[in-house]
Amino acid sequence: MIGSLPPGLISLLVAYTSIQKGLKAALWAAFGASMVEFWQAWLASAIATWLIAHPMVENWFQWGALLVFLAGGIYLLTRAIAANPPQTALPQVSAWRQMGRGALVSLFNLLALPYWFAYCGWLKVNGWWVESAYSILFFSTGVGIGTLIVLSFYAWAAQTMVNRSGQIGLYANRFIGVIFLLLAGKILVNLF
Repeated sequence: MIGSLPPGLISLLVAYTSIQKGLKAALWAAFGASMVEFWQAWLASAIATWLIAHPMVENWFQWGALLVFLAGGIYLLTRAIAANPPQTALPQVSAWRQMGRGALVSLFNLLALPYWFAYCGWLKVNGWWVESAYSILFFSTGVGIGTLIVLSFYAWAAQTMVNRSGQIGLYANRFIGVIFLLLAGKILVNLF
C-alpha cells in the first residue's frame, strides 16, 4: 500500500473516472490497474539481478517518465478545466472497458518496474526478504492488493470532493499539474 500512496497517473485516472463516470467505474479501473501492477511487481522482483547488471535501462525509464510528467503537468495547468458535478444520472459504462483502461494506463507506467526493483532490492539489503519458493508470489500479491486498496481510496476521495464543490476540479487539476512538473524537475536533476 505504501508504494501506491503517492499520486501518479494511475491514481489520477481512477480519480478522474470516479468524477466523470462514478465510483463503480473507477473501482473497475482500479482493479485493472492493480492486476497489471501485480505482474509488474512480479517481473521487477524476478529480473532484479539483470537490471543491476545493466544500469542504462533505468536511465531510459527516467527519460520516458520525464516526458510523461512534463506533458501531464503542462496539460493539467493549461488545458484542463473544472469538472462540473454531474446533474443527471451517470452514463452506463462497461466494467471490462474500465478495467482495460486501468490496465492500459498501469501498463504504460514507466516508473513501476524500476520502482518495484528498487523496493525489492531495499527489502533484500535490509534482510526483510526471505528467499523461498513463494517469496515473489507473496510480494507481488501484496503489491496488487495494496494498489487496489489505495486506488479505491482515491476513487472514494474523488467522489467526496465532487459532492462537496464544483470548483475543486479546477484546483485539483492545477495542483496535480504542479506536482507533475515538480516530479519532472526531480527526474531531470537526477538525469544530469
